Amino acid sequence: MKKIMITVLVLVFILGIAGAAFAAPVTSFSDVPAKHWAYDAVAKLAKAGLVEGDNGRFSGERKLTRYEMAQVIANAMTKIDQADAAAKASIEKLQAEFATELGSLGVRVAKLEKKPSSFAISGDLRIRYRSNADQSATNLSANTKSRFDTRARVMFADENFAPNLSYYGRLQSLNNTKDQNANSTDNKSVTGALSLDRFEVDWKNADTTVQLGRYVPNLGPSILVWSPGFPIDGINFTQKMGKLTATAGYADLTAAFDNAAGITNSKADTVTAQMASLQYDFVKGTNVSLAYLNSMKPNASVAGSSNGYKFKQLDLTTSVKTGDFTILLEGIKNLHDNLPANAEKNGFYSRLQYKNLNLQQPGSTMLFIDYMKLGNWAVDSSAAMNNLFGCGGNGIGKDGAQGYGGGFATTIAKSCDFAFAAFWLKPYDAARTGAAFTSYKPSFQAWTNFRF
Repeated sequence: MKKIMITVLVLVFILGIAGAAFAAPVTSFSDVPAKHWAYDAVAKLAKAGLVEGDNGRFSGERKLTRYEMAQVIANAMTKIDQADAAAKASIEKLQAEFATELGSLGVRVAKLEKKPSSFAISGDLRIRYRSNADQSATNLSANTKSRFDTRARVMFADENFAPNLSYYGRLQSLNNTKDQNANSTDNKSVTGALSLDRFEVDWKNADTTVQLGRYVPNLGPSILVWSPGFPIDGINFTQKMGKLTATAGYADLTAAFDNAAGITNSKADTVTAQMASLQYDFVKGTNVSLAYLNSMKPNASVAGSSNGYKFKQLDLTTSVKTGDFTILLEGIKNLHDNLPANAEKNGFYSRLQYKNLNLQQPGSTMLFIDYMKLGNWAVDSSAAMNNLFGCGGNGIGKDGAQGYGGGFATTIAKSCDFAFAAFWLKPYDAARTGAAFTSYKPSFQAWTNFRF
């Protein structure tokens, strides 16, 4: 144990008290004369209430007991607001070392600042109406498939539960009400079981991040390779190198198919895939990215496709922000070498957006206009694109989609928004696919989302 003089002087400099200005410092300790080299520092300690002495003496040459050291630390903790981050860390280490002795001080310890927990819990509730969202209804259909659906989610996270480690989890419940098919007047309601639709552990060190578990992949601004919001099971690596960000991962996509269908036990075969991307940020809001997805089981049985999951997608996206406007241009090509003869491998998507939605500012509004031209084998229009405002066709390998649409979102109250979108689409290439219909029935969506 160091002597009391050295110990208390270290605490002086930890808290920066030795550098504070005091007029005519005075010490009542008889064993510290005014000409002593430590006189000013000891006076500041006494004025700050960090040391009280022993029967009128400072006793700087004797050793501290652990209990006395705990008293000094307890006093120092009451001044922690004056300290910078490094000093706070030092005091917290001392507090941990002398936890037993500090506990014996009772009330005084109860007043010490405690490090706040980094655990957080949040949630959201969405109520939505959809009409022909999956383009199953055409100009030849008797009715338009429509439904109300609700989604309740609870999210929990700890961004600092261990050095370099964080986790994120999400519980979800889905309900589809009055779910009507395109060629039937029957209505039905389906409620999915409560599911852990996302749980990931992230390791981050400087510019390197590893995601493990059920996570949402980051493929840059692309929305055609993998629609934002659908978690998958696997591992993903991200490396930032200045303005360049590279990602690579391997995952099972089945969890996303379940979420798209609102079920928890998929009847689809396991579909594994490689994913990767490169994104270069020129300036804030302006970037270009190259994304890649390669299905490792192209012949797997997947809902919406009788020809397997034959995707080897390469996607080029650029996003440019100028003032209040953002322009997104995206082109995609399916490079798989065993597609059907009538496959259209190419796709194009564009968006012009005005402003961004601020959920903390009531009245904040975002507007957008889209144009798409998506081949029947360019994107997964059965599951991965279901989260888009306008779906990319009526199923994998069927008729694709081309046309336009748009919508808006507005913050109606803090953390609560209302949005609406509408699309008018037709088959991408009716001559190639042999489609008998000439257009899909219009697709409409309206929803409100409350977050807490």
